[in-house]
This record gives sequence, structure tokens and C-alpha cells, in this order.
Amino acid sequence: VWSTSNLAREFNLPLVIIGLLLVALGTSAPEIAFGIKSITMGHKEMILGDAMGSVVVNSTLILGTVALIYPLEIPDFSPYFIGIIFTVITCLFFAIFARTDREITRREAIFLLFVYATFVICEIITLPKG
Repeated sequence: VWSTSNLAREFNLPLVIIGLLLVALGTSAPEIAFGIKSITMGHKEMILGDAMGSVVVNSTLILGTVALIYPLEIPDFSPYFIGIIFTVITCLFFAIFARTDREITRREAIFLLFVYATFVICEIITLPKG
């Protein structure tokens, strides 16, 4: 927390941007490694279970636990709007991809990576000026 706060201050970036882009990517690295290891061992079901479980835990258990300890004040909703939109889009496409042919193809995987890259670009473009 201390390092990322200092990084945000050093580059004059809002903490929410550091959280959305840097911290989120760092905390996802174990999920990516787990997914790669699972697929190479032939345990495809574990990847989806881990990914879906991670989304549910992050959006319910973590937020709920933290808010129980100290209510989360959201004075400005706008920094979270793009993230919420992309979360909905990603869930929608995942549902579509998973139902068609019951797999996520390489083409669909590339599309999901493109959605993530677009998310990052949108977050950077909408950074507050100054």
C-alpha cells in the first residue's frame, strides 16, 4: 500500500488508477500462472472455477469485509464508471463465448485481451488533467 501510494504521488496519478491498472494486474499474476499451469496439466475446469471464484470473492467478500470494518465512502463515482462498464462487457462476452461451442477459442481469447487493452487505454485517456 505504501509503495503504490508513493508511486501515485510521484507520478501525480489518482490512487484509483494505480489500483485499477497496477495493483489489479499484480494481484492477477498468480491467477495467470495458476491458469497456465492448470491448462498444461489438463485441468481446464480449474481455470474457470478460479477465474469466476476470483471475480466473486473480489467483488463481494473483499469489498464487504473492508466495508464492515470501515465504510467505503464514494464521493465521486466517475473514476469507477469505466471499470464497471468493462466488467459488464467482459461478463457478457464470456457468457456468449462459453455458450458457443462450449469453449473459448483463440480468436475469442485475443478479443478478451483486446477488451483489456481497450480498458487500460480508456482509463489512461480519461485521467484527470493536471
